[in-house]
Amino acid sequence: MNNKTRFSLQGILILGVVLISILFLINSVQAAETTIGLKKSGDCIELIQTCSNCTFNNISSVILPDGTSNTTILIMTKSDTYYNYTYCNTIDVGKYIVNGWGDLDGKDTVWSYTFDVTHNGKSDTFNSWFIITMTGFTIMLLMYGVSTSNPFAGFISGMLFLFIGVYLMIYGYASITDIYSRGVAFASIGFGAMISFAAGYNYIDKGGDD
Repeated sequence: MNNKTRFSLQGILILGVVLISILFLINSVQAAETTIGLKKSGDCIELIQTCSNCTFNNISSVILPDGTSNTTILIMTKSDTYYNYTYCNTIDVGKYIVNGWGDLDGKDTVWSYTFDVTHNGKSDTFNSWFIITMTGFTIMLLMYGVSTSNPFAGFISGMLFLFIGVYLMIYGYASITDIYSRGVAFASIGFGAMISFAAGYNYIDKGGDD
């Protein structure tokens, strides 16, 4: 394999490491969000807020997993320092973002939190480990292809990245489909297509040099 081919494969591997680092950063940001946990699809849930010196708290919008927003103001029921609204529009699986505001210390103050809806109200452990295992295997296969100058291994790893992306697009991560999982899915599909194309080109180029 000529130097041009070797450098192109190394460049793809470096890009992959950068991409994976970005994905871990996104997951860290996502984990830092305020959330009220997992809920079951179709169930009514209690959206709550507490405030010791507010006269009201209301929900200004609920952003659904597909990105659309329910902009109708939802009036929360007050019980001393506890505010509650029973929300039942939880058919879609994915992440919901609840935005609201209250008059903390007499001043309008906004607040926000999220909750995730799955089919059974639980995290899909198999889904999570399947994605992690497949991604780890695919990365090792790519590293093997680069280190041994084997474009066939690179091509297979590219196809596996495509598969992981499509799987994430359909099933999400831990049965949760949201903007994060879709972003990772698109990145994996694009990265896989690039690797497959580059590996195929390198295979043809290598054959031409023989």
